Amino acid sequence: MNKAGYGDRAIEYFDSGYNCAESAFKGLCDAMGKEVNPSVVSGFGGGVGRTDSLCGALTGAIAALGLWVDRHGEGKGEGKERIYRLVGQLVREFGDSVGDVNCTGITGFNLGTDEGYAQFRAANRHATHCAPAVRKAVELALTLMQAE
Repeated sequence: MNKAGYGDRAIEYFDSGYNCAESAFKGLCDAMGKEVNPSVVSGFGGGVGRTDSLCGALTGAIAALGLWVDRHGEGKGEGKERIYRLVGQLVREFGDSVGDVNCTGITGFNLGTDEGYAQFRAANRHATHCAPAVRKAVELALTLMQAE
């Protein structure tokens, strides 16, 4: 799995209209060779439905890790501990890399308000803050997958 290539692909999805969660998820599903409708993670975009929660790119990557681990296909309890370990590491590394794990902390604006969303759009944070977060989420998840 080429981290840079799938990070670029996720950015292409993001720039074509997929939200942050869908883009990271779809890019990672491509890397795994899985056909999964990205709408399954649509509600995670914008910090979980614009509620100033966990970054959508991060939640999309977490969902993809869940597909990759398939904890129900593993021995009793082993998959659960594995996914918790991987997700914990992903969240820590993502936060360290982009400065926060919550949407408002990353973008500087609360997307849950009309004013905050308008400021976000005017400041082009989609390109300057969110696209790099999508790329980072994909690359970090792929690094974790390759290390397994």
